[in-house]
Amino acid sequence: MWSTITSLGILAVTIHFIKDDWQFDHFVLDVLYVPSPHTASVIKDSVVEIISELNIANRLIGITSDNEAKMLAATRQIKKTLNLSEFRHYRCAAHVLNLAVEAALNTSIVPNCVKKLRAFISTVRNSPKQMDKLKEYFRIEKIKFKAPLPDCATRWNYTFYMIDRALEIKPLLTHLIPNFSSLSNNWPSEEEWNVLTILADLLAPFASVTKVISASNYPTIGEVKLLFEGIRVHLNYPRGEDFILQNQIDEMKHVFTNYFDEINEALHVPAFFDPRYKKLAYSNMSQNDILEPICRAMANYEESTDDTSIPYQPIQTSQRQLINLSPTETRNFFRNLLMPDQTPLPISNELELYFNSNSPGDEIVPLEWWKNHTMEYPILSRMAQDYLAIMPLLFLVNSFFQLQENNLVKHVTELMLVQHEHAYA
Repeated sequence: MWSTITSLGILAVTIHFIKDDWQFDHFVLDVLYVPSPHTASVIKDSVVEIISELNIANRLIGITSDNEAKMLAATRQIKKTLNLSEFRHYRCAAHVLNLAVEAALNTSIVPNCVKKLRAFISTVRNSPKQMDKLKEYFRIEKIKFKAPLPDCATRWNYTFYMIDRALEIKPLLTHLIPNFSSLSNNWPSEEEWNVLTILADLLAPFASVTKVISASNYPTIGEVKLLFEGIRVHLNYPRGEDFILQNQIDEMKHVFTNYFDEINEALHVPAFFDPRYKKLAYSNMSQNDILEPICRAMANYEESTDDTSIPYQPIQTSQRQLINLSPTETRNFFRNLLMPDQTPLPISNELELYFNSNSPGDEIVPLEWWKNHTMEYPILSRMAQDYLAIMPLLFLVNSFFQLQENNLVKHVTELMLVQHEHAYA
């Protein structure tokens, strides 16, 4: 739970869904005051109250929160209280990355190196005289000025950017030391610079992944799963017995692997519905292992489908829709016209057809892809409409901040519910 400066416990609850026109949407259900003590049971009661009030329990398929123990317990209690058998908990991907990086930043030789550089950069940035001198060095070298970047102890990626920029402009920063003796005490030694260099290389993929998923208005679980598989490969890359930050690697692997193993099962089905990464997101898994969980989930959707074959529509009633069909759908449409007595393709084959079809390019928008392939994959498209609404990370509720005229609320923990098929009206 986050608290206001007046120590009030605040929890924001938002809902995410995909509309019938395949447009992603979300809105804030409520911003809750959660009374003390902020136990899992109290959080559960607060969330269940709003769900019951809006009568949307039977439309929920998942919830996204951070990895805090009481949030995990509260989610289990919500599932049990509402008796939601298919309800899943999805943990914030950005928080998992943060926990893994913190494990490295707080291990053995790293903290002192980072602390010294942080103090050095802070001294330079807070001195107009030193900043002016640094700009002068850039002018002499005929290089475009790049200021040293500040660090923020609560945001690990700021630490990475501080180190990365310091390494980039290190020769120019060095010129400041003879002119300002107060800086020498915090100037890292060559050994410490070596540690910082290797640390920056180690953290760069984490920073890249954080930048990608945080900058996206609509990151999918398939994309996050693909990026996390890449992080796993990065951490397991052989670096030799004499690698100076092996302890940091071990700590990061321990934290990341534990969390990734816990969330990977929950990510399996939703990741399948990003057509760009339907194969890449599963590393070296066999096709059978990939498709088996999808088959189980698909059975719930087949049960609610009365017709088990692709419906045939006369051209008189469908000709206006032809312009919106994909090339594959168009060919199938006319194939049915030419061979009307042929047994239609069973819907149960949708899964293998989709999995074995060519993946579209990264520039494709998943919702647009499914909108254009709804007729081709009638059951899978219904599943995609549900699973693609699941958010893999949390976003702060900007609209709530705008309502706070006195700006008392500085932080909000957001609990994100995923609504089944249609928005609550």
